[in-house]
Amino acid sequence: MSPSENQLFAISTTERVCSAISLAATAIVVVSFICSSAFRKPINRLVFYASWGNIMANLATVISQSGIRAGLDSPLCQFQAFLMQWFMPADALWTLAMACNVYLTFFRKYDSEQLRRLEWKYLLFCYGLPFVPAFTYFFIRTKARGRVYGSALIWCWVAPSWDFLRIAVFYGPVWFVIFLTFAIYARTGGVIYQKRRQLRRAGSLGSENLKPSFSKTTEVSITSEVSSPNECYRPTVTIEGGPSGAIALKTVKNDPPNPHLQRRIMAAEANSAAWAYTKYAMLFFVALIITWMFMLGSVDN
Repeated sequence: MSPSENQLFAISTTERVCSAISLAATAIVVVSFICSSAFRKPINRLVFYASWGNIMANLATVISQSGIRAGLDSPLCQFQAFLMQWFMPADALWTLAMACNVYLTFFRKYDSEQLRRLEWKYLLFCYGLPFVPAFTYFFIRTKARGRVYGSALIWCWVAPSWDFLRIAVFYGPVWFVIFLTFAIYARTGGVIYQKRRQLRRAGSLGSENLKPSFSKTTEVSITSEVSSPNECYRPTVTIEGGPSGAIALKTVKNDPPNPHLQRRIMAAEANSAAWAYTKYAMLFFVALIITWMFMLGSVDN
């Protein structure tokens, strides 16, 4: 049963309001990235690139039913359908790109510079791949089915007579990408959990080693060099007050830095950074799932 005019008007109004809010939020992301160098991190750069696709898709949804009212063969309707077919799947592809970065970070030990060198490939993949069918549809037309781009009830998109293309070129690939992205996160989830447990265990061991003693200690440190060129001492005069009130003086030699401990600290910092990156990427993926669970049903007749 087709919706009434009042229902279509309510849908169109809601669609435009939500699109306007999305455009405003996306503009904040773009401006923040351009104006502040603090935002120019690997995950933020991918979000920045994905934001341009969101802007173009929101422009298409802002047009709403105006494309249909202008005529199915009108430039407005054809342009709206082209934007829908090109930029809506790009969101799913960008989530896959972010998941690939998570995989490369945890399993291939990629650093930020290596990830940055992949960005032009992500741009080509996420925007170039959906562009091919979106542009090709302009030139497909038959007597039985008519043009590919036509009315999709609430906006211009792939016409109902070509609905098999919706499954083959839109719904199918998008859901495949979503499941592939989920599989990558599921694979890395176990590794992330193990890393977090190791960090917590290391933190608990460190806190046990730092338990205070019952004596009060005052240290006066003087850094000096000794005659041996291979050894540096830090004489430390320690004044301890025990329960009996006796005072003892002793000199302690400071040990050189522990390379193993330094490596553990660096590994912990790297894991924390990777975990922070993963959280942002997963949030983007969850937002995509929530959006598409409602949107994929609405674009079909």
